[in-house]
Amino acid sequence: MGKLIIYIALIFKKQKREIRIIMGYGYRESCRELFKELKILTHSSQYIFSLLLFVVNNRYNFVSHGVYHNINAK
Repeated sequence: MGKLIIYIALIFKKQKREIRIIMGYGYRESCRELFKELKILTHSSQYIFSLLLFVVNNRYNFVSHGVYHNINAK
């Protein structure tokens, strides 16, 4: 798991570097607004988005909470 986090951090750094180069920004300037302006998701956001799409497209494979528990949580 530790190596995965390191690789994700490296990918994010490269992604930010490429956006700065494309947009002509300095290496120490923030990229947050550039991601929004270009409508680009970060690598982590892309991963989360793909997981959400998977769940939505395969919701029939998941069991709802009410199937296992018969407790009224109100």
